[in-house]
Amino acid sequence: MTFAEQFLDLRFPVIHRGRMEALAQNLGNAKTMIGLPSPEMVKTIRSNTTVFAFSYKNGAILAGDKRTSDGYFGLLSDTAVKIKQLSPFSAVAFAGSCNVIQFIEDNMVAFCTSFKAKYGKDPSPDGQANHLRDLLEPWYYLFVFYWYWSLAMPVFAAFDKHQNRPRIIFFDETGWHLDMSDPAFAGTGCGFEQVRGLIRERLQRREEVDVNVAIDLTMRAMIQSGLTSTGVSDARITLPSVATIEKCGFKWVDKNVLAKKRDQIVKEMGGLR
Repeated sequence: MTFAEQFLDLRFPVIHRGRMEALAQNLGNAKTMIGLPSPEMVKTIRSNTTVFAFSYKNGAILAGDKRTSDGYFGLLSDTAVKIKQLSPFSAVAFAGSCNVIQFIEDNMVAFCTSFKAKYGKDPSPDGQANHLRDLLEPWYYLFVFYWYWSLAMPVFAAFDKHQNRPRIIFFDETGWHLDMSDPAFAGTGCGFEQVRGLIRERLQRREEVDVNVAIDLTMRAMIQSGLTSTGVSDARITLPSVATIEKCGFKWVDKNVLAKKRDQIVKEMGGLR
C-alpha cells in the first residue's frame, strides 16, 4: 500500500474512500495543461465570486453575484444562480468550481428529499451541515493531491424551527464549520473580502435589522463588491440573486424590489460612473 493510500485509509472511513474514487472518475474526462486550464477544464471553473449570508430580525438573507468565469480573465456567463434551496427552510450559497458545486448541490438536495421521505420531516440544520461537511472533505483532499480546481466553499443558512431562530453556518474548504453569531454573518469568494467590513459594521451598529434594511445592506454590499473586485459581476448592471428564509420558509426576493433598491443606491452615488 502506498503512502497516499495509507493516509486516506487513516483519514477517511470506507464510505469516504468510495466517494473519493467516484469523484476521481467524475474528473477523469478533463485534461490538464501546465500553467493554464484546458478547454475541458474551462467549463468547470467558477471564480471571482461574492456570496454571503447574515441574519436579521425575522430570518436570514443570502446573496450571490451571477458571474461564471473561466479563471480570472474570461467571462462565460452573467446569469449563474449561486444560491441553492435545499429544503423548505434551508439553502446554501457557493463559491468555487462548477462541477464540484453541482455535485454537492445535487447530493444535498437528494439527502434532504430522501430524509423527509423516510422520516416525514426535514433534516435539522445541524444534520444538513454535517452531511455537507462529509461531502466537502473528499474534495479538499483531491484538491491537495490531484486537482487544483476541485474546491467548493459554501455558506449555509436556515431557519431552525426547533430553536426558533435563523442559523448561519460558515464552512472552510476542508468541511470544518462554525455556527456564526454576534453577528450571525458569513461569506466567501474573492469579492467577499471587499465587503466584509461594510456588512459587519452595519450589523453591529444597528440594534434591529428588519427585512427591508437587510435588502438595502445586501444591495449596497453587492454593488461595492462589483466596483472594487476584479471579475465579480457589477450589481448596478446585473442584479444579484437574493433570497430570504423566515418562519414561513425560503423565498426569492422579487427582482423588482432589487431593481428599485439598486436604482435608489445608484442615484445616491451620482449615477453610473
